[in-house]
Amino acid sequence: MQFKPSSFFLAIGLACATFSTGVFAGLDEGITAYGNKDYAAALRELKPLAQKGDAGAQYMLGQMYALGQAVPQDAKEAAKWLRLAAEQGLRLAQYNLGAMYDSGQGVQQDSKEAFKWYRMSAEQGYASAQNNLGAMYDGGQGVPKDIKEAIKWFRLAADQGDASAQLNLAARYANGQGLPLDYKEAAKWYRLAADQGLAPSQYGLGLLYASGQGVSVNYKEAVKWFRMAAEQRHAAAQNNLGAMFALGQGMPASRVVAHALYSVSGTNDPSGNNRASANAKALAPSMSAKELEASQALIRELSKPGNFLQALDQYTSKPTVKETASTAAPPKK
Repeated sequence: MQFKPSSFFLAIGLACATFSTGVFAGLDEGITAYGNKDYAAALRELKPLAQKGDAGAQYMLGQMYALGQAVPQDAKEAAKWLRLAAEQGLRLAQYNLGAMYDSGQGVQQDSKEAFKWYRMSAEQGYASAQNNLGAMYDGGQGVPKDIKEAIKWFRLAADQGDASAQLNLAARYANGQGLPLDYKEAAKWYRLAADQGLAPSQYGLGLLYASGQGVSVNYKEAVKWFRMAAEQRHAAAQNNLGAMFALGQGMPASRVVAHALYSVSGTNDPSGNNRASANAKALAPSMSAKELEASQALIRELSKPGNFLQALDQYTSKPTVKETASTAAPPKK
């Protein structure tokens, strides 16, 4: 499965200052006001320029309508201004217009139109567009499926440091999809994306350390990366982190923590693809009443926004119950 960014306007705020000086005076003032979050002042400067045909101002006005900055949020109006800028060749506008067609926001969903605008932006070297173009080829959306073309565009974006493309490339090395199976290359690309904070890559890198594929087995490293992804509510990482606690791999074993992590994971992803709820159910009979009570308390703390690692570390440093040896079946990762 290919990975695309989840939102439009990845290049916002002061990133807009990369525009060259506009034909009309006032663009720099508008960019400065926008960067200072003075959206009303930015609107005063940018709207007249956009109406006169300045592509940079048109793009930024489209962004402001998309995000509801000093104007009512209006996806259709955003698409209108983005199109004007995109037709003048502005790659940021082309990318974001493609994203709107891709998701059907402000325009009718149209994969062929999304592909068209992504390609225009990608051919100008915009990494996010290159990744999304690769995803279109990979999924056969708006264009015939072509894995070689997908990998070509993923690699171009990954070489520019695009984390989503690095993840996509890593997954294909790890699964042997369109590329030779190569866990060392997978680990390389997972790490690059993981270092940028992308949870699926942190999870993928953790799996490699846990299994010793492409890297030496290192449970502590596996736990490190699972923790990072789990903090971002990545359900599979939370389940696997629970399994590490259940087995005592990379840290002292704890049924309380394992059960809590399984439970949180199962809540975040209740689908049949996630084994966490089954793991929690299998573990519970081996736990005492006090252990189950401690797990429920930990679940509440783990579920508080922004409190995941703090709650986890607080409990593991000062457990509230003393656990005995477990007779539970091994968990499923």
